Amino acid sequence: NGPLGIALGKFEQDLNNEMNKVIFEAAALEVVMSTMVNQVRAVANTQAWKLGRIARTEMLNVFNEGRFRGYAKAEQTLGDRFKYSLQIINDNRTCGAHQELSGRIPVGGMYLDDLIQLQQSVGASYNFTLTGKALLHPNQRTVLVMVR
Repeated sequence: NGPLGIALGKFEQDLNNEMNKVIFEAAALEVVMSTMVNQVRAVANTQAWKLGRIARTEMLNVFNEGRFRGYAKAEQTLGDRFKYSLQIINDNRTCGAHQELSGRIPVGGMYLDDLIQLQQSVGASYNFTLTGKALLHPNQRTVLVMVR
């Protein structure tokens, strides 16, 4: 199983655990049905957000991988190597790994193998594992770009 399969498996397991917990606790404590329904609804809302996060992360990963494939074809057609960078949104939600990457990627970009090595090195120090060409963690908002 790849990262998507792992994320979906964890989602399913978490959903089952949370729903069972609410239902069994409600039954054991003889909670009023309307209260139990509200608790189940709260679990569903939380899990829906998690599923949305998985979908957003995978869409960005597909976008970055597709973009790279296009660049790779252009490299092959033109017989040239391109340099790449990451468009990193720097705000209060940006993780430490991406803040560090933002400061370590030269303005002129890097060859892809060097960029991947840098991401792996920085990611490892934050307990992240690189997936594909540019995905370090869920909810990432970073885009792989070619630098001219």
